[in-house]
Amino acid sequence: MCGFIGFFNRNDNITPAQAGYAAAMSKLIAHRGPDQDGILTKGRISFAFRRLSIVDLEHGSQPYTSADGRYTVVYNGEIYNYLELRKPLEEKGVVFTTNSEVETMCELYRAYGEGFVAMLRGMFAFLIYDNETAVLLAARDPFGIKPLYYRETADGCVFASEMKAYAADGSYDVAVDLPGCKKEDVQMELNDGYLTIQAVRSHSNDEKDKEGRYLRRETFSGTCARSFYVGDAVKKEDIHAKFEDGILHITLPAPQQQKALPVNPNLIEIE
Repeated sequence: MCGFIGFFNRNDNITPAQAGYAAAMSKLIAHRGPDQDGILTKGRISFAFRRLSIVDLEHGSQPYTSADGRYTVVYNGEIYNYLELRKPLEEKGVVFTTNSEVETMCELYRAYGEGFVAMLRGMFAFLIYDNETAVLLAARDPFGIKPLYYRETADGCVFASEMKAYAADGSYDVAVDLPGCKKEDVQMELNDGYLTIQAVRSHSNDEKDKEGRYLRRETFSGTCARSFYVGDAVKKEDIHAKFEDGILHITLPAPQQQKALPVNPNLIEIE
């Protein structure tokens, strides 16, 4: 299965705190890769990886850095045509030292730029960082088979293979867009570390005759529910929620502030 975490700072090097968050996030997706875990913090990135070994068992460790040190990669998936894509590069003199897909992707990126993504056939999600230009490329297969989540921060972006990893990334303000809803339409509940948001949208479509009498009234309603992992140690009183202009703003506690989960979860008051 595999999975990865990625921190990227646009304007400065990764801080020790961010590197610590990357390691903590990696632990939350440990089930995705029992065979190997690795973490690399260098310059503006901190990449962590959990590996389930399938291809090139000896040389497929990640995060992977190209032989010349230019590219650093974390990758999850399977590229069905990567051996086919290697051939033109080998004909141009590129020498591969492994049989891994990540090395092939580095050389494809070097040769064709970000357009190489369109050449890939398979299911994949990856981050490639260019250590010379300080440019990060993130990509996912067109069908979204392999997961890739990202959260923008004031400094850059945080990437993860699962949303639950964000319970440990140091970013604890969440905004959920609920257009067409009122405060009384929204309900939140905490259960076993998962925060569930339920909202009901409704409106009426009235048709009248010329005298203003109702001929028909139809009421349309729809229910949406969203659930995400916030951590097993969070209590309902640790969460602050405010509904304003169709947006639900949620503030979650930092890890050091979290307490034991209550036995019976209760509804959370929304201001």
